[in-house]
Order: sequence, then structure tokens, then C-alpha cells
Amino acid sequence: MAEFLINGFLIFLLAIIAVVAIRSIKIFSTVMLAGAYSLICAIIFVSLDAVDVAFTEAAVGAGLSTVLYIAAMRHLPKREKVVNDNTIFALMVCFGVGCLLIWASFDLPVI
Repeated sequence: MAEFLINGFLIFLLAIIAVVAIRSIKIFSTVMLAGAYSLICAIIFVSLDAVDVAFTEAAVGAGLSTVLYIAAMRHLPKREKVVNDNTIFALMVCFGVGCLLIWASFDLPVI
């Protein structure tokens, strides 16, 4: 029961980080949130007893990717252009793709 609550909390935290990363307008905060997302995924893999996958996720996702993104940020202009577009569409697309992936993971008969 405790493991279920911990995993539920971690999944909730992943959802919050994903929404905040989508809504963020600063590039640096988006990169840091992507690293935090990978780190939480690694913690979930540890709780699922997939330590090798967790180690790879932590090393590549939270470590190497974040460092490469920060290094690539050096080539960006110092001032960011503020774009006032609506990111709700991106959130809806991500939610739809997630629902399709969950639906596809079940063994349903083909019509």
C-alpha cells in the first residue's frame, strides 16, 4: 500500500512538472524542469525494481541531456523573444497521444 502511494505521488509530481514545463516561457527553466522530470522517472524506475533502466535514465536523461542543453543555450541570444501563443493546444496533443499510447498497450481485438 505504501509503494502504491509513493508511486501515485511520483506520477502526480511528473504531471505537475510536465504542465509547468509546457507553460514555462523561459528556456533555462524549461531545461531544468526536463532534468527534474528525468530524475523523477529514474526514481520511479528504482521503485519498480528496474535499477539498470533507472541508472541509464539518470545518467542520460537527467545528466547528459541537461548539460548538453545548457551548453547549447550559450549559442542563443541573451534576450528571449516573448511569444504570446497559446500552449493549451500542445497540452491537448500530449494528452491525446498519451491516451492513445495507454489504449494501444492493452490487447484489444482488431476490428
